[in-house]
Amino acid sequence: MEDTVENDVDVGKVDVEVEYPRIPKPSKLIFSPMLAKHLLGKGYVITDLKQKREAPSESIFVFRNDAGLMDDVLAWKASKGEVVKSWDNGNKEIINKE
Repeated sequence: MEDTVENDVDVGKVDVEVEYPRIPKPSKLIFSPMLAKHLLGKGYVITDLKQKREAPSESIFVFRNDAGLMDDVLAWKASKGEVVKSWDNGNKEIINKE
């Protein structure tokens, strides 16, 4: 017996809004050596080092995304006078803060 597929049934367009929980990535890329040094001093763990494609003599620091990492990154950037974004831990969204 042959398998057949019936294509003559029109089910119409179904609009379903599905919310997926934001899953934090297991690692965070840090491009600044000074920030990487600061995070290491706070006890965060580097899991890998990568080479920048556009500047092979420079490194990208791959940190394990532990609790508080983003808060410390944003605090460090704010201390350097950069415009920062706050990290809302409830929604896992970055919110502009000026």
